[in-house]
Amino acid sequence: MTREGATTGPRLGRLLGHASASDGSHVAAPDANGRGLELAIRSALDEAGLTPADVEFVSAHGTGTLVNDRIEADVLRRVLGRRAPEIPVNSIKASIGHTMGAAAALEAVMCLMAGREGVVPQTLGLEEPDPACELDHVIGSPAPPGRGSASARRWDSAAATRRSCSRRSIDERLGVAAVGRNGASREAS
Repeated sequence: MTREGATTGPRLGRLLGHASASDGSHVAAPDANGRGLELAIRSALDEAGLTPADVEFVSAHGTGTLVNDRIEADVLRRVLGRRAPEIPVNSIKASIGHTMGAAAALEAVMCLMAGREGVVPQTLGLEEPDPACELDHVIGSPAPPGRGSASARRWDSAAATRRSCSRRSIDERLGVAAVGRNGASREAS
């Protein structure tokens, strides 16, 4: 990362807000109500000067476990409200593994690439979402290398920008969720 104006190359995005919270409920399991995650998401949006209405895509932590995924889906529905079922959600954990401390950085890179390419990647291996996790999951199987994916979702950045009430461009409205040990949650907008 560099400071604004300190680089001559193209800017792919900008960190507008971030937040951390800890519910401290267990070494590996989040609080059953997702308090830390919800606080981190709301605080990151607030620091960025954004509202849930500005969110166009969510890269979920998405561990693929019943407990964690259900809690994360509940939190996203509370934060995003009525729009939650309309916002594409994916997770890249099945594609890259759980990289622990590097997860948020890799998810941020994926978000930047998704915005640049206009495609939200599918959640690898997800064929039938848990009914308790009702969200707009981007599902499917990967295509051969170099061919793209028929299951990936096109993301019209210009249309998304027109739909948003934000004055910022789409590359400034990407979000990353990272849930760490001891219930620590970090969010970036």
